[in-house]
Amino acid sequence: MDAVMNRLDFPCVIETIKGVIHQMARPNLNHIKASGKLYWLFMNYFIKYECELLAEPLVRLDDDEVVPDICVVCDKTKLKRTRIVGAPDLIIEILSPSTRKKDIEEKYPLYEKHGVREYWLVDPTVGSVEIYVLGSDGKYEIPRSYPFQTEEEKKDLIKYGRAHAIVEELSSVIFPELTIQLSELFSYIEQV
Repeated sequence: MDAVMNRLDFPCVIETIKGVIHQMARPNLNHIKASGKLYWLFMNYFIKYECELLAEPLVRLDDDEVVPDICVVCDKTKLKRTRIVGAPDLIIEILSPSTRKKDIEEKYPLYEKHGVREYWLVDPTVGSVEIYVLGSDGKYEIPRSYPFQTEEEKKDLIKYGRAHAIVEELSSVIFPELTIQLSELFSYIEQV
């Protein structure tokens, strides 16, 4: 199979995983809002570093080709003219109804196998982030979960003596100075 298939000829996003071609639908508005916010927040952090921040790049991992929503690549030898060849350091997939199963069941083991050091799954509808970090054994550790909480939910937690359960921000593990306020990332949720 010719994995290159000149992706520029396709009007939609195409991925190939284990020889199966996946055509992806256009994302919904919550997906687009979360992606835009994350890119902007990451850009403000990575502007002072040598790593490359990329939105929707084509990533080649052996015979598989995927298009993550956002990724960070610090080894610039992996950057080719039309794609990334090899594992990015960090990949973010934003879940949508049409990609949720593939992002969790197919991309998770693919990214783990190829050594993606940090993998984020972002649910833009409920406002949550799960961060998977590659352990020294080459397997992803138990995810760190960060749920967005509205101001009303925070008041209830305080009211019932559970202020310790309030989650305000998350940080990347491999880029520990990269901290994101959940209220900033998911601000559109309270506006609905």
